[in-house]
Amino acid sequence: MMRRRMLGIALASLGMLTLQISITRVFSLLVWYHFAFLAIALALLGFTAGGVIAARRTVDLAKTCFGASIGTVVALAIACRLPFGTSVVESAGQVALFVVLIALLLVPFVLIGVVIAKTLAEHPPEVPRLYFADLVGSGVGCVLSLFVMDHLGGGAGGVLFAALAFALAGVAFDGRARGLSVAAVNVALLLLARDPLRDPFYLPNAKLYPRVPRELILKRTCTSLACVDFFQNPLHFGLWGMSQKYKGPLPEQIGVVIDAWAITSVTKSDGDVHHPVLDALPPATVHHFFRLTGRKDTDALVIGAGGGLDVRTALHFGAKHVDAVDINPMIVKAVANDFDAFAGGLYHRPEVKVSVAEGRHFLRRSEKKWDLVQISGVDTYAASQAGAFALTENYLYTVEAMREVLGHLHDDGTLAMTRWLYKPPRQTLRLCVVLDRAMREMGLGDAASRVVVIGAPQWDSPIDFSIILARRTPFTEKEVDALGKLADAMGFYLVYAPGRALPNPFTEFFAATDKDAFVRAYPFRIDATTDDAPFFFEHNRWSRLLGSRDAIFGAASGPLVLLITFALVTALAAAILALAKQRLGRRDEVYFVALGLAYIGVELWFVPRFVLFLGHPSHALSVVLFAMLTASGVGSALSSRVRSARPIGVAIAVVLVCEMLVLTRVLDRTLHAPFAARAAVAVSLVALPSTLMGMMFPLGLRDRDAPFIARAWVLNGCASVVASVGATVLAIGQGFSAVLIAAALGYLVAAGTSRAASA
Repeated sequence: MMRRRMLGIALASLGMLTLQISITRVFSLLVWYHFAFLAIALALLGFTAGGVIAARRTVDLAKTCFGASIGTVVALAIACRLPFGTSVVESAGQVALFVVLIALLLVPFVLIGVVIAKTLAEHPPEVPRLYFADLVGSGVGCVLSLFVMDHLGGGAGGVLFAALAFALAGVAFDGRARGLSVAAVNVALLLLARDPLRDPFYLPNAKLYPRVPRELILKRTCTSLACVDFFQNPLHFGLWGMSQKYKGPLPEQIGVVIDAWAITSVTKSDGDVHHPVLDALPPATVHHFFRLTGRKDTDALVIGAGGGLDVRTALHFGAKHVDAVDINPMIVKAVANDFDAFAGGLYHRPEVKVSVAEGRHFLRRSEKKWDLVQISGVDTYAASQAGAFALTENYLYTVEAMREVLGHLHDDGTLAMTRWLYKPPRQTLRLCVVLDRAMREMGLGDAASRVVVIGAPQWDSPIDFSIILARRTPFTEKEVDALGKLADAMGFYLVYAPGRALPNPFTEFFAATDKDAFVRAYPFRIDATTDDAPFFFEHNRWSRLLGSRDAIFGAASGPLVLLITFALVTALAAAILALAKQRLGRRDEVYFVALGLAYIGVELWFVPRFVLFLGHPSHALSVVLFAMLTASGVGSALSSRVRSARPIGVAIAVVLVCEMLVLTRVLDRTLHAPFAARAAVAVSLVALPSTLMGMMFPLGLRDRDAPFIARAWVLNGCASVVASVGATVLAIGQGFSAVLIAAALGYLVAAGTSRAASA
C-alpha cells in the first residue's frame, strides 16, 4: 500500500511540475511574458488551497487525480478559445477573461494539492518517505516536461502530458485498472496535439502585433523554448527602420514570429545575396561606414541571426566570413532546410558558419576576434524559459556582456547594435550607460569618444529606431563627419557623436562630470544593468508606476503588472489562511513561513546563474529544478537521521553565502568543458544546499499529528505563494544577490525558531 502511495504521489507531483512549466509556454502565447512567472504562484496557490480542503474533507485520492486530469484537459481547451486582446489589463472584459483563465488552471493544482496534503497528513510517520517521493517526482517532471514539449507540441503538449500523469497517479492510488480509460483518452489527445495548428488545442496568435491569422501560417513549430510561426508576409513585417528615402522594390519574404511577438523574416533569393533594400536598412549603416573608411574583407559575427537578414546584408557588402549565431534551433533549421531553396541556400554558403547557441555563451567559449559584431534588436522576450521566474532578463545588454563583446573585437573593430529610440530616450540611452561603464572597467576610459548613435525615423510610429556604434578606439573627427553625411544620405540623423553639440539627454550624459548623479536624476531607470540585475527593459521607476504605460503595446508596464499580481496572490494567500484558521503557535508559524519564503528565493537565484553556463535558458531551468527538487527529496529521506533543524538551518545559510562568493569563479573555470561535465558541475553546486534544505520541512513535522501537518502545509504554501512574486520584485529593485541573502537570512530565522531537539 505504501509503495502505491509513494508512486501515486510521485506521479501527481511529476504532473504538477510539468503543468507548471508548460503553462508558461501557454501564457507566453495567449497573454504576455510578464505573466509567465505567475505559473509558480498558481501552482503554490493550488497546493495551499488543497491543503485547506484536505484538512476538512474525506477524499478519494484516485477520483481526485482523475478529476485533475479531466480538469486540465478542459482548462486547456477553453483557454485556446478565450478572446484575449492587446493586454489583459486594457479593459474590464479582458481582466475578467484573465480571471477565468486563472480559475481554470487553478482547478488541477488545487486537486493535486488535496491529494498530496491528504497523503502526508494521513501518514505522519511516513512523511520523510512520502515527501521524498513528492520531490523526486517533481524533479523528474522538470526534465521530462522539456522533452515532452520539444517532441509533442510545445506548451499544449506539456499540459496534456500533465493530465496523463494525473490519470496514472489515480491508477496507482486505486490499485486497479478502472482509471486506465482516462489515461487512454489522454494519450489520444496528446498525440492529437503534436500538430499545433490543429483544433481543439490550437493556441491563437493573440497579441497586438503582428496577429497573424491561422490561414496565413505556413508552418508552426512549438517546443519548450518557444512557439514559432512561419507565415505569408505580404506586408513585409520585419524591415525595421528602413530608410524613408528608399523607393525601390521590396523582396518577397516569409515572416517568422516567435511566441506571437518577436519578428524576423526569411528573404527570397535565387542564390544572389544582393538586393537594393539591404542598402537602406539600419544594419547596413556600419557596412556603409566601413566602405567610406576603406575597410574591406570584413570578418563578422551576427548574434541573433534569425531568418538571416543581417547575414545577407554582411554578404551583400562583401564580408569574407560571417559567424551566424541564434539561440532558436527551430528558426535555424527552417532556414537551412524547409526554406533553404526560398532563401537561396543562405545558411549553406561557404562564407557562412551557423551556430545554435545563446550569444553570451558563444562568446565566452570562443577565443576568436572579429572586425564587426552585429546585434540587431535581439530580445529574450521570446527566448527565456526562465521567464517563469522573472520578467524580461536580457544577458546581452549587461556590463559584463559589453566587456565580453568589446574584448572579442580587433583593436579597430566595431560593435553595431540596433534598439528602439523612445521619446524621451530609455533603451538606447541605457545601452550607452552600460557601454560607458563597461569601457571604464576595461581601462579604456570615457566612452564619450568611442560611441556614435544614429536615429532612423519609423513610418507612422511614435518611436524611432536607433543604431549604436561602439569601438575600443575613439572615432576621429573625419569619421564623425563621414557618419553625419552618411546618416543624412540614408534619411537618418545623428543622435550623439563625439564633438557634436546635439541638445539631447545623450549629449548631457556623456558631458556630465558626475554621470551617476545624471542617471539618478533621470525620470526613467537607465542605470547600468549587470548580470546580477539584468532587467534591461524595465525602465519605469517605482515612484512612477501608477502612470506608466509601455510605448510599444500600450499596456501597463512590467513592474506595475508584477505589483498588481503580487497584491492579488497575497490577498488570495491571506484568504486561504483565514479559511484554514491557522493556529500553530508563534514559533512554528515563523518557522514554516521562513521556509516557504527562503526556498523560493534560492530557486530564483540559482536559475539565472546557470543560463550562461549551460548555454540555454531551458537547460538552466531543467537542470536547476531537477537538482534542487531531487536533492531536496534525498534530504527529506535522510532527515530521520538528524536530531534537530537548528544546525541544518545555519549550515544552509553558510553554504548559500559561500556559493554566492565562489560560484562565478567555478563556472568561469569550467565553462569550456563538455555539456555533460558542465551539467554535472551545476547539479553538484545546486545539490549541496538543496539536500540540506530538503531536511527542514520534515524536521518541523516530526512527532506532529495530522491536523498540525495539514496546517503547516498551508502556512508554508502561502509563504511560498507570496515569495514567488515578491522575490522577483526584490530582484528588479536590488538584484539577484539580494534575493539570495534574504533567503539565507530566512533559513537562519527558521533555525532560530525551530525546536531545539527531536527525540
